[in-house]
Amino acid sequence: MIPTSSRRAALAGLSLYAASRAPAVWGQRIAWAGVALFGPHILPGRARTWTPIDADVWQELARRWRKELGPFDEVAGYRRTLSSRVGFAALLLWRGAPLAFVKLRPEGDAGHASNVEELALRMIEASWPRSFSAPRLLAAGVVGPWRYFCTSALPSRLHRAPSSPPLSEITAEIQAGLAALPRPTGTPSHWQGMHGDFTPWNLRQSGPRMFLVDWEHAGWGPPNADEIGYRLAAALIGVSTGAMPWSPTPNDLEAIRFWAAQASGWTGSRRDDQYVARALRMLGAMERQVSAMRRDGHHGGECELISAR
Repeated sequence: MIPTSSRRAALAGLSLYAASRAPAVWGQRIAWAGVALFGPHILPGRARTWTPIDADVWQELARRWRKELGPFDEVAGYRRTLSSRVGFAALLLWRGAPLAFVKLRPEGDAGHASNVEELALRMIEASWPRSFSAPRLLAAGVVGPWRYFCTSALPSRLHRAPSSPPLSEITAEIQAGLAALPRPTGTPSHWQGMHGDFTPWNLRQSGPRMFLVDWEHAGWGPPNADEIGYRLAAALIGVSTGAMPWSPTPNDLEAIRFWAAQASGWTGSRRDDQYVARALRMLGAMERQVSAMRRDGHHGGECELISAR
């Protein structure tokens, strides 16, 4: 949902969406150029008033946010299609400039995710990573049946998935920053701290800076799990991870099986389910390849992830 009160507000709303696949990227750029040249009335669809939840609760949330964050006069928002990602996200604007990014979830589903994300962001901020920036936590709380979580917003310009991100450097800084994250009982001792949703739509480049967002799945995983997850997601949507081919090793087998188990529980729209099916086929092919390396005593070789159809 894009505000139409001004060019600046509409452009900030358009920047909220993390377009990664080529058709979406070009669609977003065309919409951005159209709004910049002709104003927000160029956007398709009928303009209407948007109240995402019960009006009384929404008014109370707005009152709380104005008290905690400052004044705002516009809201841009979106919902995610995966059924495992409940609630919605909003960008609060003041005179067309971003004030804060807000996640809103039903209280019964949100407590753990919000607590994990809050702790992870505090730990990452304290670790001062150099390869990426993370949002700053601004406010969190509960109003009625909803839990909200507010962070600083990305710059209000188009951002993109980086074409050659330093994946090893980024994942090393994630592991270092989350080293003191509480370790659940039964977690294997060799598992490492991980972002848990390290993908091209969460690693965004805006100018010279890279931002890593959505820390609600931070936790523990096998070595290289974050990097393999990123490469898998990039292959699924056709995003480059650099000029050099990826070189898997037999040590990646645990992480591959970890993501296969995770992907089996993802559900959403028909398109999401198609992506999950492709991800499982790709992970199965990777597992067979690495298992063959183990049997043959190889340590890995160059290969390229090709999106399975």
